[in-house]
Amino acid sequence: MTVGERATQGPARSRLVNWVFGTLPYVSVLGLAGVAANVILSFEEPHTTMLVASGLLLAAAPVGMLAHLAVTSALTRRQRELWIAGLLSRNGASLFAAYFRASDRRRATRTLDAADRGAT
Repeated sequence: MTVGERATQGPARSRLVNWVFGTLPYVSVLGLAGVAANVILSFEEPHTTMLVASGLLLAAAPVGMLAHLAVTSALTRRQRELWIAGLLSRNGASLFAAYFRASDRRRATRTLDAADRGAT
């Protein structure tokens, strides 16, 4: 593969990754709906296969976010530490929501950096 071929595949791959990553919260909502349907529609005991599948779908967004946080080259080690600390803080829900769009993630990273610089 030549350098030119890699350069043209980069933006397309990035768009695909961003699209897949952006769909993870919706997959988790689908899993939540499956768990709710299982609880409501199960008579005496839950349907095990549906419950397991819904649980896996429900875990898609948090697991995807943690995997991305572990392997991304877009964040420095310090920024990753700030993200983890922020996700464990009381603002964790808003940071969790911001992580799934690249523009929101960049904005939140700048905010975390600024807050960290102001605190030290």
